[in-house]
Amino acid sequence: MPKSWKRVTFDASAEDTGQTIIRITKGRQGDTMASVERLQWHEPDGHEHTGFAAGSETGRRPAAQVIADYKKLSAQIALESDDLWDTSWGILI
Repeated sequence: MPKSWKRVTFDASAEDTGQTIIRITKGRQGDTMASVERLQWHEPDGHEHTGFAAGSETGRRPAAQVIADYKKLSAQIALESDDLWDTSWGILI
């Protein structure tokens, strides 16, 4: 059974949704690339009570590799364009 991925708007952020977002875009050479935005805990002064969660984004990698890394994890999908989604990656809901 193919994996179901929840689709969110391209301008959504991990801070807004509270979940990891895989952002899929077209690369310079026409290939499909992806970056991952997730919440990361920051403790600027070393005290857990003054810490906060903020979004942090990874570098871009081929989308197929990123999707494969997150197949068994929870993440949402944000597409720059509808034609970038490969149906072999699963179903968008």
